[in-house]
Amino acid sequence: MDAGFEYIDFLYERGMRHMKPTDKKEKDIKKEKATDDRLEVLIKQVQEISDTIDKKKTFRKTVLEHPVVSVLCTVGLSALGWACVTLWNINGDVKVLTERINGVSGQLENTNGIVDKINEDIGQMKEIDTDLIARVENLEGDFSEVFTVTIKANEMPIVGTSYELSNPTWDSNDIIATDMSSGEEYSAEYLADKRLLIPYTSENQEIVFFGQFNENNHWDKNCILNVYVNDELTLIMDAEYDDGELMGYRQVLKETLMNGEKIWIIAEREHKQNLNFGETWNYTRKSDYYKEFELEEVKRDDVLSAEKFANGIDAHLESYYYGSTSDGTYNDETGNAYLVRYAEDGTIKTLYSGCFKDGRFHDETGNAWEIVFDGSHNINKYFYYKGIFKDGNRENDKGIEYVSQEQIDEITKGMDFNCKLSWYTTI
Repeated sequence: MDAGFEYIDFLYERGMRHMKPTDKKEKDIKKEKATDDRLEVLIKQVQEISDTIDKKKTFRKTVLEHPVVSVLCTVGLSALGWACVTLWNINGDVKVLTERINGVSGQLENTNGIVDKINEDIGQMKEIDTDLIARVENLEGDFSEVFTVTIKANEMPIVGTSYELSNPTWDSNDIIATDMSSGEEYSAEYLADKRLLIPYTSENQEIVFFGQFNENNHWDKNCILNVYVNDELTLIMDAEYDDGELMGYRQVLKETLMNGEKIWIIAEREHKQNLNFGETWNYTRKSDYYKEFELEEVKRDDVLSAEKFANGIDAHLESYYYGSTSDGTYNDETGNAYLVRYAEDGTIKTLYSGCFKDGRFHDETGNAWEIVFDGSHNINKYFYYKGIFKDGNRENDKGIEYVSQEQIDEITKGMDFNCKLSWYTTI
């Protein structure tokens, strides 16, 4: 029985002892009415509980039967609130997880881009590897044993102004060399295809040769000559031979021009049909290069390649020539050769396009032309001439006209120059 009812009955019995009969009747009527009201309230509460149970059954059927949540129902209705909170948290976690998945998808797209870049880099690395392998194969002789020897009878002649090597005249069975360390003698057959370091003298020159000859007793592959006079470097001939035939070369020459100007000439050329086609750079020679070893104590590292010398040069580029040479001078009859002379600030002094003969502008076709900077009397403008050139001179100056930068651009339009063209401009 409800504790409230027990308390009401206690008060009732106590009151009955002190009430009159009339009062008791009135009290009974009031008590009955209170009881009816209380029952009515209880019935309403029971109905509400019943409705709640029905709703919970529906909830249980649609939600709580989920395999994760159904377990929670076994702990009673008191766990229901905890289950709902958990579902709410799960829903929040799913939302966060979805956002993370979307973020990962974006990262995957970025990763795909990175992978594509890596694949591209790998392709470039393969190309680099291929180039390095080719270089190693080309220079494989440098990693083999080097024989430092003296050649008997000094059979290392240099041919004229081309500085080519003539092929040896020895036979395979001839004893041609002596090891400078051990004194052992070698036959030509034994030394064929071996890397040779040969120091020798010729007249007033000290010469270091590094290269090889083949079984046919012909110079082959890369052969380098370093020539010194009074310990000063005068020539590097860094050439490629194929069974005695000169294929191409890089060359360094120490020269003094007729006007007294001292220069370094650096050339890179292919050799075809007695012509050497390629490029020549003339640098102002501010200092000389000196030999720092004794000839009889030369080592492989003392040999100077043309490339190594060119990379170390620090001087003003005086001129650039593109075309053929023969007999050591500019000779080109194609009309496609050109020469650029530069001022100290790197701007163009002269640009000539046409034929050359014996190192001079010489073109009688009338198609040759030049653009020349005129700095006299503070004119500081370029003039243009097109016509005949003989022995380095214009046939006449009647066709000369001063030109603007726009006109220069039109004159040179469509031409490819392998050198820098920096024109003077008025500030």
